[in-house]
Amino acid sequence: MALNPNFLGRLIAIGGNEDKANELVVLKRVVQEIGKTDYKVGVITTASEDLELRGKDYHKVFTTLGASLIEILKKDFRQTTKKWPKASKMLI
Repeated sequence: MALNPNFLGRLIAIGGNEDKANELVVLKRVVQEIGKTDYKVGVITTASEDLELRGKDYHKVFTTLGASLIEILKKDFRQTTKKWPKASKMLI
């Protein structure tokens, strides 16, 4: 399913090294901030070494937390910063 370009929602940035297996404190807070019981979430796994695995992890967690739709966008910005070192300063 393609991302909806007309979607109006919230952007919640998290570091990515949060607990995805036990207490889920950060991800439960994300759901709380969304404020709906039937919600959709998009995840961008930008800095993960294994984009596919991280995407599956987030899909599993947000399914457990009640998301009705989870879209994973796998984009490795680490490759961009290797090609263009000045780009890393823009991503910080």
